[in-house]
Amino acid sequence: MTTVNVAEQPQMRIVGLLYHGKANADELPQLWDRLNQRQGEISPPDNLREAAYGISVMGKDFALTQTFDYIAGFPSDMRDDALPEGMVSFTLPGCRYAIGLCPNLNTIEATIDDLYNRWLPESGYALDSDRGDICIEIYDQRFDPATGAGEFSVGFPVKSKPPTDRA
Repeated sequence: MTTVNVAEQPQMRIVGLLYHGKANADELPQLWDRLNQRQGEISPPDNLREAAYGISVMGKDFALTQTFDYIAGFPSDMRDDALPEGMVSFTLPGCRYAIGLCPNLNTIEATIDDLYNRWLPESGYALDSDRGDICIEIYDQRFDPATGAGEFSVGFPVKSKPPTDRA
């Protein structure tokens, strides 16, 4: 089972590129390639960034359509009126997140499945739907974007289960 750390994370503004769809074939890697080519357009400068973020936002019809929004981006304090052409901003809510380690890109689906379907039901936590139905990927210094190799973190907002909901 994936090792999970539950911790408070501050609110964070992410600026990057948006994808909407079912993530078929190489659509998300192509989005990251485009972002990496344009990352110099996002302030602060590259040398001040600690991580890149992938954010999946599942809408109310996700279970039916399997379509979602995905933002590939970097933390930034850019105002909306200063965003580079074709880029969007998304504010990650400040809240408690369950964060698990993903060994590599090939295991991301299995890691997310493990978090949602094994760890979460056995934990003292529930999804915090008040924060949105989101899943985050955090690509820090452990991950090499040039090769796609290395580990990274994945997670989602959680809240404590009420005592009556605990198994």
